[in-house]
Amino acid sequence: MSKFDKDLGVIGLGYVGLPLAVESSSAGLKVLGYDNNSEKVNNLQKGSSPIEDISNTNLKEALERGLIITDTPEGLKDCEHIVISVPTPLTDYQPDLSYVKAAAQTIAKNISKEQIIILIILQEDIQKKITKTEP
Repeated sequence: MSKFDKDLGVIGLGYVGLPLAVESSSAGLKVLGYDNNSEKVNNLQKGSSPIEDISNTNLKEALERGLIITDTPEGLKDCEHIVISVPTPLTDYQPDLSYVKAAAQTIAKNISKEQIIILIILQEDIQKKITKTEP
């Protein structure tokens, strides 16, 4: 039996993080979704999804199942697993890792003993021609 109240914490509730949180909740996991954008969190808590793949109905059902959406990171210490799902926009063809660093700092301030798995999902907006090697 786990000492943690939540199975999964998701940092970043954008087009990757929100579907992950909602679908994980649908699968029966206890999920906490964290985003530092208070306006976004407020809308999500009301059941309003900005993500096309997640309908308002899907979001409301997840909230009714116990999905917690918050803009305060303290609850992350109660999550057995944490997924970082934040943007890495390009600046001069280089990914901006400031969001990843900020998420890591948030975890560092809110980590508890025995949280052993941290998964990172980077959403790189890299154009195909940048990653493709031409002959």
